Amino acid sequence: MRQKNFDITICGGGMVGMALANSLAKNDFSVAIIENKRPKNFDQKQDFDLRVSAITRETIDFFKNLEVWEYIKEKRMCALHSMRVWEESGFGDVTFDANSIEQDNIGYIVENRILQLSLWEKAEKNKNISILCPETHLNVKIENDQAEIALESGECIHSKLLVGADGANSSIRENFEFGLKSKQYDQSCLVANAKVDNQSQNITWQRFTPCGPQAYLPLDNNTGSIVWYDSAENIESYVNLNNEELSLRLMETFPYEIGKVSIKNKASFPIFKRHVDRYVLNQVALVGDAAHVINPLAGQGVNLGFQDVECLTRTLKSARDKTDNWSSAESMIKYERERYFANSLMMNAMNIFYYSFSNDSHPIKLARNFALYAARFNPINKLIGKFGSGSMDNYLFK
Repeated sequence: MRQKNFDITICGGGMVGMALANSLAKNDFSVAIIENKRPKNFDQKQDFDLRVSAITRETIDFFKNLEVWEYIKEKRMCALHSMRVWEESGFGDVTFDANSIEQDNIGYIVENRILQLSLWEKAEKNKNISILCPETHLNVKIENDQAEIALESGECIHSKLLVGADGANSSIRENFEFGLKSKQYDQSCLVANAKVDNQSQNITWQRFTPCGPQAYLPLDNNTGSIVWYDSAENIESYVNLNNEELSLRLMETFPYEIGKVSIKNKASFPIFKRHVDRYVLNQVALVGDAAHVINPLAGQGVNLGFQDVECLTRTLKSARDKTDNWSSAESMIKYERERYFANSLMMNAMNIFYYSFSNDSHPIKLARNFALYAARFNPINKLIGKFGSGSMDNYLFK
């Protein structure tokens, strides 16, 4: 018979949900995680996933602490040694490299499914984690300081805390009064995996154009992830092209640095931001995209989710040491305050960045070119490099 009572139940077994399960279990919480589908086992012959993440050095340290990093390394990933950013029509052009932050690399590009699978494999070996899969929650309610979760299988489980890690369209968030502010941007984004010639496999770049950013993220074996921002109408027309037609269009539109392109697969998605008013209620908390969705411009979304995990784990561990009612909103308020501020700061910074580089006003264009030019020199170059690699604290307090 399956266990029915847990310290914490997590709805959502994606990257952030599985990271939270491992982090909490490491601190002796009993955890149930509800997910409807296990990720497929890894095979080197598999095509690259369209969904990839730029993992910062701070996140790598987090994975090492969870003893998950070795699971990721044995699959596949690409180390980034440098990052170039420039504007299409201007003199602003800057490169950040690992040498400027005194490291071997500035981070890694890793497929999302590899991150999820590696965290899942680690969780399967932990006696403090019960993975309920395939499973779906049908109804949740809070009674007598307990979360009661009715499952599709007909079972019912109870826990002191329920955590929504079920993504941008979180049903846990919708079940409770967290409040939500949402905005959709005018642009959409096309992502594609392609065979690319004339590319150094350890360099990522991003060029800003009047229509939106164009970016390249290296994967492996001359394969890269291409990111293309444009109007929703244009992106829809691009994604409807066949792969050969899109390859030709990319080579016409993207900078010469892209070389010869052969598209393998593609997809598109709208760009929006969302942020809840509250991160915690009595016996309920949100993490990752369930709490905040950021413009993907700087690739910080999943790193912010992992920072949520670290902060919530610290908060719960500290509260448990002081009180039996560690899952109350009052006990978790430190998590809400810390992460709401940090995530708001990053979201606002990306908003300013997005609108500044989408504005064709001559004074603003001149200012951003000067900013990119100034970023070529220390200490600004080193500061931005540290920030982008997730090592900002080390820089500030060194």
